[in-house]
Amino acid sequence: MQTLPTNIIINGELVTPDTLAAWRIGKKGILSDLADFLAAWYAPEATMLLHTSGSTGTPTTFPAAKAAMLASARMSCRVFGLTEGQQALLCLPLQYVAGKMMVVRALAAGLHLLVREPSSTPLERLFTPVDFTAMVPMQAARTLAHPGGAEALGRIRTLLLGGGFIDPGLEAALQSLPCRIYASYGMTETLSHIALRRVNGPDASDAYTPLPGVHLRRDEAGALQLSVQHLGINHLQTNDMAELLPDGRFLILGRRDAVINSGGIKIQAEKLENKLQALVSGISVLALPAPHPELGECVALLWEGPAEAEQDVYRACEQELPKHHRPHHILRVTLPRTDSGKPARAAARDMLPLLLTGNTPSPGTFRKRLIRTLAELQQSEWWEKARDPKVQASICNTAESWLHQFGKKNKVALRLSEAIRMLRRSLKDNKFATPRNIIILTAVILYTITPLDGIPDILPVVGWLDDLGLLALALKTVMDAIPNRSRHHSRKDPSPTDDNDSTNPPALS
Repeated sequence: MQTLPTNIIINGELVTPDTLAAWRIGKKGILSDLADFLAAWYAPEATMLLHTSGSTGTPTTFPAAKAAMLASARMSCRVFGLTEGQQALLCLPLQYVAGKMMVVRALAAGLHLLVREPSSTPLERLFTPVDFTAMVPMQAARTLAHPGGAEALGRIRTLLLGGGFIDPGLEAALQSLPCRIYASYGMTETLSHIALRRVNGPDASDAYTPLPGVHLRRDEAGALQLSVQHLGINHLQTNDMAELLPDGRFLILGRRDAVINSGGIKIQAEKLENKLQALVSGISVLALPAPHPELGECVALLWEGPAEAEQDVYRACEQELPKHHRPHHILRVTLPRTDSGKPARAAARDMLPLLLTGNTPSPGTFRKRLIRTLAELQQSEWWEKARDPKVQASICNTAESWLHQFGKKNKVALRLSEAIRMLRRSLKDNKFATPRNIIILTAVILYTITPLDGIPDILPVVGWLDDLGLLALALKTVMDAIPNRSRHHSRKDPSPTDDNDSTNPPALS
């Protein structure tokens, strides 16, 4: 085994195998993690364990050769022109390959490693010039939004962005910075990046340029295969759909496992996601396949962001997406994420059936009580009041006034807001819901808001039942009975052959 470099300067202090034990005393957070990594690096074993993030599948662990990690680091240092004595900033967690390889680069090139606790704004109160650092796009975006953030980023000579989609708005904002900014293509199995594209400057491009010694080909389905000479990788199969350009560069089109086959039309989920995130600022989205009785699969869109963005999301889906790509289900949720902050597609795919049925994982007895409560609600004074057209006409304004007074951030308020929107539409378009469903919505909204309005009507069977459960059941009951065309805001089904509507009930977010 070749001799590995061992000496490293961390925050101005020299650390060697002989001084590591004393240096790590009292270290916490990322410095403690760094001590653990160095101990593993100094150990006699030729390999060390690396962990994949699980952003597209189940997280896995595999042994990586230290010699291969060193070869990858030396290639990066040559490409970026990093030399001994220059300063590199570590601001990524050390659980994954991106953070680990920053340390190996410092070991390989004799860089002085400046370590900051990982955060969304790692350059805050940092005035020292930095020759090289790697960040995720979120850190760059939050830094730019922070006072003095553009100046702080500008003091970095070379910035490497990886681990996530770079929003077009962020990419545009980075154009004015004087530093060199690159986006990386790679994965844990390739020990960080094996291709780069310039984000800013005259050489900016959407295409990636492979590093020296990297050879590419596509399989029959169009997914990328990699051979990396200096890493000993031969024909590594990826799930990334790619277009190979005549000059040797390549474009990433999206992941093979993110393709949605809707009635024979192949929809690249990541391309759809990137377009929506470019159209609606401040949101994160995942497009997933949902079952459809005629198309086989249709698009279910899970999005995370402020409630105020909802209309923009719907508008973008209706007006900016091709007809056959428009989602059948649009759900505002909290997206599951990996430890590194990326949306976890596999976990979201697992939770989708639960979202589409509107169920929550609760005991069966609770579900039975909800159903019985809705039946008993029909015998209550709320039910009788809800029959009155005057009450139906005024309930939305009254409920929205309640929301304005008591806030909109808790779960009950979010469900109530959803019920109000549905009731308004029901009263405006009698095809949207039957008279019975209008009464259900009116009664449930009345029940939710009247205790705080001081009306003494009390439903005896709901003392043990929270408002959220009743609202959820009422909304699902109404949605299950609504004609499908009305469920999707009178949008025609994006079938490639006809305009029949989906028979799948849309989910409640």
